[in-house]
Amino acid sequence: MKRTIYTLQLFFIGIFLLVSIQKSFAIKQGEAISNTPLKTIFTQLQIADQLVVKTNLDSLLLNKKREDYQAAQLIVHSKNKEIVNLPIKIKSRGKSRRIMCDIPPLKLNFKKTDLSRLGLDQSFDKIKLVTHCQLDGSMENLLLKEYWTYRFYNNISPNSFRVKLIKITYLHDSDEKRKIDSYAVIIENSAEMALRIGGIIVKQYGVNTSQLVANDYHNLLVFNYMIGNTDWDVRFQQNVKLVKKKGQDKLIVVPYDFDQAKLVDAPYIKVNTKLRTPRVDNRYIMDPLYDPLVLANNIKQFKNFKKDGFQIHENCSYLKKKDKKRMSRYLESFYALL
Repeated sequence: MKRTIYTLQLFFIGIFLLVSIQKSFAIKQGEAISNTPLKTIFTQLQIADQLVVKTNLDSLLLNKKREDYQAAQLIVHSKNKEIVNLPIKIKSRGKSRRIMCDIPPLKLNFKKTDLSRLGLDQSFDKIKLVTHCQLDGSMENLLLKEYWTYRFYNNISPNSFRVKLIKITYLHDSDEKRKIDSYAVIIENSAEMALRIGGIIVKQYGVNTSQLVANDYHNLLVFNYMIGNTDWDVRFQQNVKLVKKKGQDKLIVVPYDFDQAKLVDAPYIKVNTKLRTPRVDNRYIMDPLYDPLVLANNIKQFKNFKKDGFQIHENCSYLKKKDKKRMSRYLESFYALL
């Protein structure tokens, strides 16, 4: 354990000191630094191939509807070697999935002092983890499909959340024979995402479309139409984040949480009662398309990704063939409508 931490310290300490000095003043002033080479727990996890979360599984499963943190140990492996071993706190999160899932999505909370000791930026000490939901693994395919949905949007725009698909073991702290092996998706910290693209997160309710960067706004509309997702609302910041760049009046809108999309096709999809007669494909234009020229460019971009960017799931060895075919057919139906 000490040797692992010491090795990581030597590797990251130089970059960490430089980033900390440059970044500290800007953060205090509420400004963003673009193109800063961040070293965070999320970027560290990009080189990992397996996680172990050791905690009281009984407490986690029985208290999933509560928002209390509980103690856990996070062990990170890369190429069969332990690279990180840290005490953390975890808690359940989400709305629908907290109710529907045996294992709800989790929020991982790291100690800032531990991150600093590893040479990692302590500003981003919380990250989201999406679980496979059911203990019997019956909904693991939904996790994989949501992961690829995030990856589709990564192809559309860098103004998006990065994600990491990883093997994970949930281990009972008092009986290591009790364990659950599956996959998980790690989602980039919101503030980290905003800083990476050169801005900061803002909370501004009641935003109208004219206050948004036109390209990102139309990307959001067309993408959610493509995947059949109605579980979002810019005005109330429902499953979207707003990012403001320095010197730019208009806001960038970044979507997340795609489990309610028809492309994912979870059994708990909610019907939006505010909409017209429900469509089988769940495709609706949720907001006005206010700039025809920008929209035309967006549509051209989507067409360009038809064979490459929106087919990357085909190479996923973990995703079942039938799910690949369903996703591909659903995407083809979008292009038929386009």
